[in-house]
Amino acid sequence: MAASRVDMIARHLATILAIFLLVCSLDWVTLAQDDEWDEFLLCRQCGHEITNAVDLKRVASPQALRQRNDTILGIPGVLIQLFVNPLGHQFEVITTKKADVKKFNEVFPGDSWFPGYSWRIAVCPRCGQHLGW
Repeated sequence: MAASRVDMIARHLATILAIFLLVCSLDWVTLAQDDEWDEFLLCRQCGHEITNAVDLKRVASPQALRQRNDTILGIPGVLIQLFVNPLGHQFEVITTKKADVKKFNEVFPGDSWFPGYSWRIAVCPRCGQHLGW
């Protein structure tokens, strides 16, 4: 019974999970559609629109090596955090409320850089480029 409760909590956390995107995998662009301007973060590999700039979300992690604020696509104060993985590779992460990514089914409740959040691998739905978690 306890194991199924843990699975249920992990699934619930995954549904409210902020999406953590690798800054090095994204480009940004402003697009005009029907006389309105939308600003998107794009997959650097294929140009697929991953997330809208207004969906960027500030989620700070106590495990970040360094945090800085920057203006991205006219949005001031976007939190960019530096992390290091177990192999010693450093990478920067931004967070967003929603994104058009393909999420792998397996959800991992542990080993998260963001306490209280589960994670799973997220890739570009068009080209398969790893974008984040």
